[in-house]
This record gives sequence, structure tokens and C-alpha cells, in this order.
Amino acid sequence: MERHQILRSLLSDVGAPYRHYTLRITGHSLGAGCATLIGYIYRQKYPSLRVIAISPPGSFLTWRLATKSNEFVTSFVLDSDLVPRLTVHSMEHLRNEVLNIFGRIKVPKSHVAKNFIVNTIIKANEDDSIDPDYLAKLNDEMLYPHDSSPLESEFHLQCKRFQEIQNARRENRGGYRNIKLYPPGKIVQLVKVRIQDENDQRYDFLLNVTSNPFQDGRAGKLCAKLSQMCVLFYEQCWLRVYTCLGK
Repeated sequence: MERHQILRSLLSDVGAPYRHYTLRITGHSLGAGCATLIGYIYRQKYPSLRVIAISPPGSFLTWRLATKSNEFVTSFVLDSDLVPRLTVHSMEHLRNEVLNIFGRIKVPKSHVAKNFIVNTIIKANEDDSIDPDYLAKLNDEMLYPHDSSPLESEFHLQCKRFQEIQNARRENRGGYRNIKLYPPGKIVQLVKVRIQDENDQRYDFLLNVTSNPFQDGRAGKLCAKLSQMCVLFYEQCWLRVYTCLGK
């Protein structure tokens, strides 16, 4: 774009056909990170530039750059989407949690895999709302409690040795590894809430959002929810105008 002066010929040159337009840059996932960087590059030339980042990477900007980008970047995150939460620290924590859970399994691994496929993939596609009490009951059936898992098993000893190696490596890498990175801009997160009374007047509108982290990162899924939200908001605004006029 810079070499061929594409934006300049469209937006800023004398006689440019779209001088009255404002520049918008958007991207999804890694593309959202690229869109933010491009926004930083072109913002001096186009002060009205705005970036729409859909599910941007979490481990991306320092705190200073992330907060500074509030001025021109809006990030959209759908419920439990994994990508905006992916940092070195979160991935290490996830790895340790998974290893800990593996050590607490008291049923055949095939049984765990079957339950994972049925409840996380199949049922989530059919119905976004999975009863958390039901999931807690499944966990109790498949896992030892935290304080009673077998500590002298071969797997537990291997995990303990692995943690010692990782801690030593972390110390050898120095302070750069401890720099925290964040997603860009202002963050709009759509979350699923359990509402007892759908006629509760405190809610302007209700929007069904999935709680499946494997589906929440899909651009089409998020765009569909945002479109649905805009339609519902538009309908509510007209309803309020009609009500006011009627009075």
C-alpha cells in the first residue's frame, strides 16, 4: 500500500474519490493483531483511523501500547474464546492444570475421551447451555479429589521432575520472560449469563452466546452474534421511540 500509494490516491490526494471516507481496518485472530500494527503505522497520516479487532491475540502488546491503543482500537471477544487469553503465563498455567488433572484420573482414559467428545463437541453444537452441575458430577466420577490423588505414582513423579526442569529453565531465561503482554484497545466481551426471569426489565435485550471455547474463536460465529445484537438493539430503540411518541 505504501509503495504504490494506494491509500493516498483513494483518501488524501487532491481529487481523491473517497476523501470524505474514514479509514477502518479490521482483522480476526492473528489478523486482528496485524490490523492493530497497521493502525499504529498509519494513524499519523489518518488521525480518524479506527481498528476493529475480532478475537485478537492476548499476548500481543505491552501495557503502555495496549492502553494507548484505546484511542483507536476496539476488540471484540466472544465469551470463552481462547485466543485473547493466550499468553505465555496462561499457557503454562493451562499445561500445569492439564497435567494435574491427568494425575487425578481414576477411570480409563477412553472413558474420559468419550465424555469429552460427547459433552464438549456434540452437545455444544446441539445446545450451547450445558448444565454446570452435570459437568461437576462427571468430574467427581472421573477424578480423585485434589487432596487425595495418588502422590507416589510414576506419572506424578515424572510431573514433579518436569516442573523442576521448567522452573530451572524459567530462572535461566531472566526477566524478559516475565514481561506481561495484553490484547489491544478497548475490549467488548460478550458473555453468557443465566437469567432466571427473561421478562426482567433491567435487561434491554437478551442474546444467546455460546460458552464453548472451541467455537467462540470463529470469526463467523462472532460476526453473527454482533449482527444479532445490532438488530435487537435497533428494534429496542425504535420500540422506545414509539412508546415515547405514544405517550
